[in-house]
Amino acid sequence: MKTIDLWVAVRSLIKTGFFTKADVGLDQADNTTDADKPVSDATQAELNNLSSSIPTTEQIQDIVAAMITGGTHIGVTPTYTDNGENDGFINLDTTPPVTLQPLTLSANTFTEGDTAGTVIGAIQNTTSGSSLDVSPSDTLAIDGSNNLIVGLTPATAGTINATITETLAGASNTPNDSSVSVTVSSATQPLTVATILNPPNTAVLSRSLPNYYSRSDHKIGSVDRNSIVFSFSNNYLTNTNGGASFSNNRMTITEAHFEYAGATHQITFNSSNSLVLESGDVNIHCDEILPADLSVTEFAVGQVGWVKLLIQLDNATDSVPYSDVRHRDRLTGRQVGYYDPANTTLSNVSQPGEVVITGTTPQSAAGLYAPICLGRAVDTTGKMLFTAGDSIPRGGGDSGGSALPDGYGYAQRMLQTLQNDTITAGLTFAVSGARAELLAVTQLEEFYQYATDGLISFGTNDFGAGVTASQMATRINSAITQMKTDGINNVGIVLPPPRATTTDQFATTANQTPFADFDDVSDESTIYIDTNDTLITNKDFTIDNDVVRDGVDRFKWAVDGTAQHATGDGTHPSGNAGGHPAIAAAAQTVVRAAIGL
Repeated sequence: MKTIDLWVAVRSLIKTGFFTKADVGLDQADNTTDADKPVSDATQAELNNLSSSIPTTEQIQDIVAAMITGGTHIGVTPTYTDNGENDGFINLDTTPPVTLQPLTLSANTFTEGDTAGTVIGAIQNTTSGSSLDVSPSDTLAIDGSNNLIVGLTPATAGTINATITETLAGASNTPNDSSVSVTVSSATQPLTVATILNPPNTAVLSRSLPNYYSRSDHKIGSVDRNSIVFSFSNNYLTNTNGGASFSNNRMTITEAHFEYAGATHQITFNSSNSLVLESGDVNIHCDEILPADLSVTEFAVGQVGWVKLLIQLDNATDSVPYSDVRHRDRLTGRQVGYYDPANTTLSNVSQPGEVVITGTTPQSAAGLYAPICLGRAVDTTGKMLFTAGDSIPRGGGDSGGSALPDGYGYAQRMLQTLQNDTITAGLTFAVSGARAELLAVTQLEEFYQYATDGLISFGTNDFGAGVTASQMATRINSAITQMKTDGINNVGIVLPPPRATTTDQFATTANQTPFADFDDVSDESTIYIDTNDTLITNKDFTIDNDVVRDGVDRFKWAVDGTAQHATGDGTHPSGNAGGHPAIAAAAQTVVRAAIGL
């Protein structure tokens, strides 16, 4: 059987005209235009994708520029990828780059003394993935949560103008600097002693009258103050058993006023105008007094304020504790006395100036009851000195007089110009006849917290009572440890001066005879003096008192041919040039260097 090629047969029939191309659906086979040719859906989808991926002329220019220089032509950094499709088509990412924004802080204040790492505020408007740096980087830093924090270097009060730099690869403006301002506020300073001449009460006195009044002066020392607080106590210190504190009967402050710069302010106690001081009360504070209360901007160094007190006793025979040092020179303006309100009227108590008295004259008092003046300093530059000792730092032997209205003894004399030739605030807790045991009295320790530096001056009474150098050292070391625990930075000791008798008022050394416990190198007093550097292990400085010792015979007082040049009684320095003034001058040099003035 013969095989016929079908396609050949069809072409032959068409050619011979037996039937046409249209008869078999091929009428368009030779002349279909390109526009009429059908396209499959799959082909069309690929064509659509291809058309959207074809770069424009400017984009092609970018491609070339990027390949040649790594730069851009129209401000867009192009990214080319096929999106992992492996279809041969290039996908051009022309998304504009990130622009880093100006940074701000959620908070911009911290306080002097804040510890490193304290959060100041969150850094806002950061871009994800960026890194941050800050300048200055000593007082400021940035933590892992993009918080601005306190740096390792302490900052002082004021303004820190800082720059925070944000860096992000690919960002149009990287690195980007933002300026921020950070405020460092002054720390609220602790209460410290604010005035000079703050001796303890050392006795009590009764005048068989039921009421007491006083007007005491308080001179601001060391540094200006943002506030004043008065501390009231109802006890007194004595030399009993070397040193002790005794309670007193109850007394009530019925009225109290603070006078400053020609204005007065009523002193209150938890918003009350009166205060009951129970027997033995120590360090009871009044409400804080602000400069605005007296229409001033601050309580300035060298200025004097006055405190007026009216005190009522439960019984006419009751006592008021006092300090005779406070009232020794009867400074003009100081007032004190006992009175019976049935016979004596006091006026002008709430006004500037002295209390006006009408009726029966009040009975005088041997000393003055006055509160201790504390305050908050305007800054941390001030130094406040706590002195504990016996009658020598208390001023024994110093004639004083009108030349020293602010106190007596080498300690008070030293404080007159200690701090940049400005009077220095201090507490002088010195008791005649006391020994180092006084340092262990808790009522005295209560006030360590209000000083920056300390001075311990004992020995004359200790060694005279048979105390050994070792025992003395144990007591002093213990006290210094407590002082530093309570915040005192530097503590020095004052070595005891000579003790001797004389037949010519200490005009010569030949006529001096040292006391038995102060005349030989084997005496405990001398051992203590010679080995104090070894015995007192935690002291910071020493005032040796060599200035009042004879240069040849150190067991005798210094002389210059005049009577009482260095001492008047052989135990206490005198008020003459070779006594308290000489110790004060020498001590001031040592103390200034030791405490950083």
